[in-house]
Amino acid sequence: MSFANRLEKITANAAVVAPTRNDWTLIEVYARAGFGFKMEELRQVRFEPVVLTPHGQRIVFVDFCPGGVMCNRRDVDWINQGICAYETFATEDQKLLFDSIRIGDVLVMKKDLAPASVMLLQAHGRMTGFDHTEEGDRILQVDWSHEHGQIETPAMGVGKLVTMPDVAEIQSTMPLEFWRWLRK
Repeated sequence: MSFANRLEKITANAAVVAPTRNDWTLIEVYARAGFGFKMEELRQVRFEPVVLTPHGQRIVFVDFCPGGVMCNRRDVDWINQGICAYETFATEDQKLLFDSIRIGDVLVMKKDLAPASVMLLQAHGRMTGFDHTEEGDRILQVDWSHEHGQIETPAMGVGKLVTMPDVAEIQSTMPLEFWRWLRK
């Protein structure tokens, strides 16, 4: 099915069935590539925000201290402003992954520690909305919870700004302490 046909089907059904995570990802990827319409036009197409059901939600680990350098830390600003945003990405894949985060997804702030098998988790929150900078970069609106302290867990996505492992991988890797901390 061509992109134009797919987009038409998605927009025609948007009033009845909310676009899926895959629909949104497809629209954004093609828009970035210049097929069909531009990002500015994408922002004008206002579907109801995609609010994921618990089955469709993902847990996303975001690095609040890129490169492990404390002068790069963003946790305080993110928590105070209720956002999550990056100015640059190491790879286009990381940017696409960040852009695939949806309303309802749970974000977990992480910092890679030495040895590389451990990470520090600072806060968690649910994405509630998003905006764009003038340059077209996404700014996620997040309802952060940070009052429950930090915990150390096995590392996931070492060296990456954004990691979105599948649920089975998280379940097999994370200790019970992580799940208790996440529920707070």
